Amino acid sequence: YRWNVLTGRIDATDPGLLTCSTFHSLSTDGTTVVGATSTATSWTDRRTVVIRTGQPVLTLPILPGFRNVTSGTRVSGDGAVVAGTCQVASGTPARRQGFRWTVTGGLQAIPYPVASHNFAVVTGISRDGSTIVGYSANTNTGDTVAFRWRASTGSIVLPAPTTGAEAQGVNADGSIIVGRSYGSGSARAVYWD
Repeated sequence: YRWNVLTGRIDATDPGLLTCSTFHSLSTDGTTVVGATSTATSWTDRRTVVIRTGQPVLTLPILPGFRNVTSGTRVSGDGAVVAGTCQVASGTPARRQGFRWTVTGGLQAIPYPVASHNFAVVTGISRDGSTIVGYSANTNTGDTVAFRWRASTGSIVLPAPTTGAEAQGVNADGSIIVGRSYGSGSARAVYWD
């Protein structure tokens, strides 16, 4: 559903949304909403949807070799850049990889920041759309690192702590990233600038 101070709750009935739908993120001005839609509560065919005020629902493709998207799709402040995570059908845990989508560039895979990794989750995008953050892992070794993606640098591992870390959010221009790291039986907040 959508909610605002003037109208309160408005259930989403946009043509193109399937039986199960959820919204995850919206643009700064609220005119672009992103989320997911599926034919069943199992979400096995979940697809990312982009809904712009006055336009039909746009269902995005998924990366080749993947089955569906996970929850947590994000959108830039102007609604021009969408980022999220695709996953394969099987495996424990199932292989995941981040993606970036724009109207002009289409769907692009976000490379893993470490060549041996096979599991990455996008957790945030800067308001200007230039920076995408998340975490990446090798599911065989359990090594997890926080990463930042930019067009100019690609995916890079954020500095110390370099293991057991997850980037969870990013400021408007991508210059500051926050998250957490795990170790010695505890979790602690991390701030990268």
